[in-house]
Amino acid sequence: MAVTVTGTVSGATQSGVTISYTGAKYGNTTTGTGGTYSITCTDNSGTLVITPTKTGYTFSPTSRSNVIRSSNITSQNFTATAATVNVSGQVTEGGVGLSGVTITFSGGSTVTATTDASGNWTATPAQWVQSRVTELDLNCVAQVKNAKAKETVEKVGLYDRLDAKDKADVDVIFAKAQAAKEAEEAAKVEEPVVEDGIL
Repeated sequence: MAVTVTGTVSGATQSGVTISYTGAKYGNTTTGTGGTYSITCTDNSGTLVITPTKTGYTFSPTSRSNVIRSSNITSQNFTATAATVNVSGQVTEGGVGLSGVTITFSGGSTVTATTDASGNWTATPAQWVQSRVTELDLNCVAQVKNAKAKETVEKVGLYDRLDAKDKADVDVIFAKAQAAKEAEEAAKVEEPVVEDGIL
């Protein structure tokens, strides 16, 4: 007999969360629209441990454990929180730290920090923690007009931080960029070579 374990991920991110499970059954699935997921197990198969993961987020609780018997198990829910990234630096003049300098970040919610007596500052600008690539990022990539730019985005981890919808948006932009590049190259006409006055 099959037993279904279901739950929902809510909070800072919902779709595209990897749900890994071990014990009674091994594998993983991904949350869909609305953060829902479902795992099917064999009845009386033991203890199932469920753990959610997604780059840039933490989850509460970090995992859930259930003994699989003969009844379906519901409400195995998790709450996602965007991970914080601290940014720090120092302001100096002539090698000496400057105090009282205001550092301002903008682009998401505006965040400010003020240098201490040694010119040091630390801030946690929310916009540095991205669950999606910003429009500025996308515009810059589109202007590259190079399909290989997508590989670069994937390598640095930006692509993996997106949910399914945002990945689709990025794919569309890269497709348009590649089409523009191909059209540009197709429009190039090679100049004819003239030899002895004959084309």
